[in-house]
Amino acid sequence: MLDPEWRSLVEQAEEALLQAECAEPATANHLFDEAEAKAKLVTETRPNCATGHHLLALCWYMRPDCTVERNAKIDAALAKAYELNPEDLFVIASLAYQAFDNSDFEVASRWLQMLPRGSFAARGQIWRDLKHEELRLCCDLRRGIRVDEPELREFFGACHAAQAEDLPMPTELVQTTVRLGGEGEAKHLAREVLRLLEAKELAGTFGGDIFKLRQILEAGG
Repeated sequence: MLDPEWRSLVEQAEEALLQAECAEPATANHLFDEAEAKAKLVTETRPNCATGHHLLALCWYMRPDCTVERNAKIDAALAKAYELNPEDLFVIASLAYQAFDNSDFEVASRWLQMLPRGSFAARGQIWRDLKHEELRLCCDLRRGIRVDEPELREFFGACHAAQAEDLPMPTELVQTTVRLGGEGEAKHLAREVLRLLEAKELAGTFGGDIFKLRQILEAGG
C-alpha cells in the first residue's frame, strides 16, 4: 500500500497521462515528461511498489514514438510490476497489450487467458472486458485458429448491446480482418465488423479500411 503522499503522486501522474491523450503534440510531450518524472520518483523511493513500475511502463507505452529502446523500457517495467504483484489484473492486461502490439500473439493470448472474463465490469470498465474479448479473438485469427460461430455471435452481440461509452474502438479487429483479406472466414467476419461499425456510427473513423472491408465482401461475388 502507498501512503497518502505517494498515492497523491501516482494520481497526479495518472491525471497527466489522461490529459496527454487529448492534448496537442507539444503539450502532450510535456505531460508525458511530467508523468514519467513522478512515476520515476515513486519507483526510486518505493522500489517494491508494483503500482509505480506499472505506471512508469504506461508513461512509455502511451508515448506515440515506437523505438527498440522504448519497448525495452516498457518490457522491463512491466516485468518488475508483475514480479512484485502477479495478481494485478491491470498489469496482466498491459502485458497482453504490449505483446499484441509487438505481434507476439501467442504470448498475448497467454496473458489474456489469465484475465477472468467480465473481471473489469465491477470496476465500471465494461469497455476493458470487451477490448480483451476483441484481442482474444484477434490473437486466434492472427494465428490461424478457427473461431467458432457461437463465440463470434456472443462477441458481436455484446458489442451491439454496449452503450457508446462502454464500447472500445475496435481498431485491432478492423486491422486483423483487413489483414486476413479473403482468407478463411474473413468474408463473414468483414460483414459483421461492417455491421457493427455502421450501427455504432464508427465507419467514418476507419476511412480506407472500410473500403478494404467492402472489397472483401465483394470478392468472388
